[in-house]
Amino acid sequence: MDEKCANNYTVIGISQFVSVPYAMYAEKSGSSLSAGNGISISGGIITNTSPDKIVTIVGNNLSISGSYPNFTITNPSSSGSDKYWKYDGNSLSYSDTTNNKRVEIIKDNYVTELDINDSNNKVGVRLITDVSGDYPGAALFNYPANGSTYTYVGGDHDGGKIRLYNESGQTTMTMWNTTNNEGQIQIFDSNYTKIAEMGPINTGEGGGFWGFSNTGSRLTKTTSLINYPQNGGFAVCDYNSSEQAGLYVDKWGDGIIWGDTKNFRMKHPKDSNKEIWYASVEGPEAAAYTRGTTKLVNGKARVIFPDHFNLVKGNNNYTVILTPLSGKSKGLAVEVKNLDNFEVSELFNGDGNYEFDWEVKAVRINHENYQVIRPAGENTLATPASTPRK
Repeated sequence: MDEKCANNYTVIGISQFVSVPYAMYAEKSGSSLSAGNGISISGGIITNTSPDKIVTIVGNNLSISGSYPNFTITNPSSSGSDKYWKYDGNSLSYSDTTNNKRVEIIKDNYVTELDINDSNNKVGVRLITDVSGDYPGAALFNYPANGSTYTYVGGDHDGGKIRLYNESGQTTMTMWNTTNNEGQIQIFDSNYTKIAEMGPINTGEGGGFWGFSNTGSRLTKTTSLINYPQNGGFAVCDYNSSEQAGLYVDKWGDGIIWGDTKNFRMKHPKDSNKEIWYASVEGPEAAAYTRGTTKLVNGKARVIFPDHFNLVKGNNNYTVILTPLSGKSKGLAVEVKNLDNFEVSELFNGDGNYEFDWEVKAVRINHENYQVIRPAGENTLATPASTPRK
């Protein structure tokens, strides 16, 4: 060896240098390692992230091809065409002889999905289980040939839900849980405008049905009174959702029909393009009447009420109208009012013999305390109290 790196040395032998482990590690320490499929490298630790998966093949004439994680299980048909199951890591599918997937199961970290397809490889039914935010729990979808959803059955974080759709994919009906944990049904037109609703009023107070116009105003109500939830009613409303006519059971248990006018109508007997409408006579009492014609004999007569009128009217609180049917009459008067009859005499001690018309009006039995002035809103029908889930 020449310390001055000159030629002043003598060769005594030749030996090869051998790398030690520390030198080999140092050689690689400056470069990055690349993880293959199913391998994770972190902090110098190499981990197998895809443990071996067991696949069992059952049946005759089955074969498996491919390599992990993509392989195909084939079941040859009697005609020689193949029907087969295929697994590609995240999905398992079954295809028909025309290579259309008829059944497919897809799995990721949060969602498991089962699709049942038609012969054109379009989804007909889809079942999803989800632990994320979109479809917590399970959901079932039904699809027509055009791909739009027809039916959705599932839920959210607070309860179940069913939706029906038309061919354009618009919601036509929903059934769901309300914010008060009560059931509700809503029906929509083709523009997704609510036109009917059935659901609860207040918790523990029953339910009702409401109809709506295409502008959102409430047209009909079938429910109970706000202040008397045990009493039912029905009302029709104007374009401002204000009640204009209806029927209900009031706080006394009486059935009430109300409106601006009470009418009857009939077909015009001489003109098929017209109708005849009469309006009811109204007054501040619940009254009934009866009428007839009786003959005066020697200036005297007694009128006996029909049995049905005696059952309808209350006490002797009735009024009588008399109309003599003779120009020679001196006038008529009611001299005696009994419970089931009244007596008539001609004025000025007359002794006429002629007919007269009579009419009697009486308050109906059990309606003697008819209330004319009532608190506003006392008999208003209830509206939905719960908010539907979205």
